[in-house]
Amino acid sequence: MRSAVALAAVLALLLTLAVRRFAVNLAPGPGVVPVSVQSTPHFATAGAAVSPFRVPPTAPPTQPLYARLLAAADSEVDPDRRTEALEDAIESISEAEIPAVLDSLMRDGDPAPEAAQLLVRRWAGSNPAAAAAWVTQFSRDSAHRELLEQVAIAWADDDLPAATAWVNSLPSGDAKDAAMLNLAYEAARTEPVTALELGSALPPSRERDDLLSHAISQWAATDGAEAAAWASRLSDTGLRQHLLAAAIVAWSQQDGPAAATAVVNALSSGPEQDRAVVSVVQRWAQNSPAAAAAWAAQDPGGAAGWSRDLPAGSLRNVALDACAKASAARGPAASASQP
Repeated sequence: MRSAVALAAVLALLLTLAVRRFAVNLAPGPGVVPVSVQSTPHFATAGAAVSPFRVPPTAPPTQPLYARLLAAADSEVDPDRRTEALEDAIESISEAEIPAVLDSLMRDGDPAPEAAQLLVRRWAGSNPAAAAAWVTQFSRDSAHRELLEQVAIAWADDDLPAATAWVNSLPSGDAKDAAMLNLAYEAARTEPVTALELGSALPPSRERDDLLSHAISQWAATDGAEAAAWASRLSDTGLRQHLLAAAIVAWSQQDGPAAATAVVNALSSGPEQDRAVVSVVQRWAQNSPAAAAAWAAQDPGGAAGWSRDLPAGSLRNVALDACAKASAARGPAASASQP
């Protein structure tokens, strides 16, 4: 009897030791979170103790929306999609955030990144004085010029006199000239005479001459006589010929006969007149083919005789083709009469 009791006690002791060893083997190691705890969300409240079974998050704080959108735009290889992503990023920024975001963008950008240019232009569209003040204090020359241009364009569209006064107040130099050039281009859309005045104050350059040609063409499309008269008063012979030709060509869409007379009588012989005659015939023929054909068929002094006297080459071929097409508008008899 005693041996049976002793045997039962030994078996009970062995069973207890086995259960403890099994429990130790199943216990999680240091830093291991039980699956049941990991799969259960834990929302800590202010002042609450952190659960010993939860590993504190190590991910960085979430970036602002605009930063994520800018990063997405930078990684986009398709130009159209990149532009769209960049515009979305710019639109996500509130006006109050603009100065800080610009400071961040310009901290490492040289020259001004595209995002900064778009953001400055957007800011200048709603608060040009504030945008101008921020850009003016910016010291990096390459970026300074690009950002000044954006302010000038946006401000000119909203208030041309105020924008002009601001650009005139800038220190002399390439940055100011670039801003004035962009300001004048914007003015040419609605006030071409003002654009000509602004452009005339710029130092001579091909960019300036292209601006003046564009502005006087805009003017001549509505008042060719006045535009041509303005050009004819210029003292610079080369610039006078160039702008007068541009005015006459634009004038031909409004008043073909007057432009045809001017192209022969007002322009001096040379490449500018050669190109202008061809352009006048082509444009006039689009609006009044019969009238253009009658003028082109006149000889001497008409476009047909003038075209035949041109040196052999592409311009002569284009001129003769324009005259032939104009003459064809009058009918077979007129075309047959052309030498």
